[in-house]
Amino acid sequence: MTNLVDQQTLADRLRLTQRRVQQLEARGVIVRLPDGGYDFDRNQHRYRCFRDRDTVQVKLEIVQAAKDVDEMLALMRTKRRVSQRRRIAMERGPAIGRLDDAMQLSNAMADEHERQMLSDYTNMVVGRSMGEMFALCKWQLAD
Repeated sequence: MTNLVDQQTLADRLRLTQRRVQQLEARGVIVRLPDGGYDFDRNQHRYRCFRDRDTVQVKLEIVQAAKDVDEMLALMRTKRRVSQRRRIAMERGPAIGRLDDAMQLSNAMADEHERQMLSDYTNMVVGRSMGEMFALCKWQLAD
């Protein structure tokens, strides 16, 4: 179960100011959910990695997520029926989100002059992965 909190609670539990939470969110360390709340456990982990410069942990997360995405797409390519590919995408598709999440945290940990290039690369990798998954499933984005 997700441990949802508001910004003030997140700041208090991480022993940060609200302003610092906002700064870390702008940098990509802290992530807000679509409903406006924060998953405390996820953000605590991300903040700890950032604060401790735990590049080894972040690298392991990127490598595992990339492996999961590659395996998912390879499995989807072996299936003839679109319905089978879609089932795989529904079950394993969140790996693309985990890859994006880990790469975004890695980008946030990089020196400022490196971040734009890393962000562009992250968007390319994640976009291509999503594009291939959508193409294999014959899904299209609607307006």
